[in-house]
Amino acid sequence: MPTFQGSVMLFVFLAISLFPSQCHQVTNPTRLRGKETDRVALLAIKAQIKHELSSVLISWNESSHFCQWKGVGCSHRHQRVIVLDLQSQQLAGSISPHVGNLSFLKKLYLQNNSFTGDIPPHIGHLRRLQILRLGNNSFSGKIPANISSCSNLIKLDFGFNRLVRKIPSAIGSLSKLKMLSFDDNSLTGTIPPSFGNLSSLTKLLAIGNFLEGSIPSSVGKLTSLKLFAVGDNMLSGAVPAFIFNMSSLIAFDLMGNQFHDKLYGLSEFFISSNYLGSGKAGDLSFLSDLANSTQLGALDISSNNFGGMLSTSLWNFSTSLYHLFGATNNQIHGSIPNGIGNLVNMENLGMSYNEFNGSIPVDIGKLRNLGRLILNNNKLSGDIPSSLGSLTELLILDLQGNDLQGIIPPSLGECQRLLLLHFLKTISVFH
Repeated sequence: MPTFQGSVMLFVFLAISLFPSQCHQVTNPTRLRGKETDRVALLAIKAQIKHELSSVLISWNESSHFCQWKGVGCSHRHQRVIVLDLQSQQLAGSISPHVGNLSFLKKLYLQNNSFTGDIPPHIGHLRRLQILRLGNNSFSGKIPANISSCSNLIKLDFGFNRLVRKIPSAIGSLSKLKMLSFDDNSLTGTIPPSFGNLSSLTKLLAIGNFLEGSIPSSVGKLTSLKLFAVGDNMLSGAVPAFIFNMSSLIAFDLMGNQFHDKLYGLSEFFISSNYLGSGKAGDLSFLSDLANSTQLGALDISSNNFGGMLSTSLWNFSTSLYHLFGATNNQIHGSIPNGIGNLVNMENLGMSYNEFNGSIPVDIGKLRNLGRLILNNNKLSGDIPSSLGSLTELLILDLQGNDLQGIIPPSLGECQRLLLLHFLKTISVFH
């Protein structure tokens, strides 16, 4: 007579023999728990979001699998959440700490909303995270230091929020990071020297904070860096010499700081609103070196108390300097050098509030792409050259506050696109 144990073994054998495919489809309990964790986490995230102005979260309910919810992307194999994209959806509220339970998450897009509150440190649990975009919200508090645990991060965006305190130096351990933005917050302290370890970094943006101190020399180790923008802070000291040797660097923004040295060798050169000049001759000698920057497209040296005279070497930029030349609000004197007509692609020329004298060069009429010519509040004299009538793209012409004389040239009637024309207190004789 067969025993009970033997009967059970016989049943199992028959079941495997007769229904092999069904037996292989038994679900892994661990995988089930993982999926349930993702579902619960998403519902917890939804619970803290105010979404009255958006329909993006309507689909987040029990009537469908969470992988089908709008803004959610899942992996094909494991059906785990790898993308959460809620950018630009008019959402408000705060971010639930449960976001840290989406352990397979690679991309988190929350930018361009109205989220408030702290950035949950639980995001530091997301070891697979590659992209974190939190920009253009109203997040407050400090940046979680344990964000450095997300060692696979490539893009990290905190810009345009209300973040305070110091930038965590631990972020310098993110060796895969390519883009890092802190723009327009209220961050204090210094630029962490540890940023020199961000060996993959191509863009570092920290405009509009309260950062102080000098630029750490370790930044010179970033051989892939293309954009370094730290304008409108309280940085000081000399512009570090390593900048001149960074061949990868395309744009460097230092505007609105307290530097007392000069910078050259880039394709965009913005150093306005600093303290770089002495108001004396020789202040502009660095422009001769800049003339070797054959890729320079934009140059703004405004509001620096620069003295001295412009050299004709400035016009050696020829066709490269196309977007902007700004030298407003300095103490530059002497005449505007002949040869300015070489800058044939120039679009914006501003040299107001200086001490330029002499006449307006006739060859300025060669700048056929010029949209703005701002020369007000100088000591320019003589006639307004009729060649200005060749500037058919001109939108703004401001010559007020000079000592020009003669007639307004009829050729200006050819400038059909003019929107603003200022001659007030410029013409001493008009007929």
